[in-house]
Amino acid sequence: MYIPYNSGYEYHKSIFGAIETGQSVEFRIVLPREFCCHHARLVIKKDTESFENFIGMQWDCMQGEHEEWWKVSFCPEESGLYEYRFEYDTRWGTSRIFNYGNGVGKIREDGALWQLTV
Repeated sequence: MYIPYNSGYEYHKSIFGAIETGQSVEFRIVLPREFCCHHARLVIKKDTESFENFIGMQWDCMQGEHEEWWKVSFCPEESGLYEYRFEYDTRWGTSRIFNYGNGVGKIREDGALWQLTV
């Protein structure tokens, strides 16, 4: 199983556990180069709201010849519980990364969201 994100690893999520209001956390996903990803984004919302925020990720670097990293920083302005997932675009359409369990991400059409406590 390919793992594009694991919330327990610092190189995927720069701060493990809760963060403070105004504190920035960096999220990074890794995708196979053969996907030809041309855009990725963090999709995040407060658990009490239905409105989702789509925050564009920037291409970060290559890992070897076959994987590429995308990153984004998020700095919450309000305390609360946030839920998030990732999306990315290829020439074949949009795909999503959901929490498959234990913080491990899997490319799926639907699934559980990760939580971020602020």
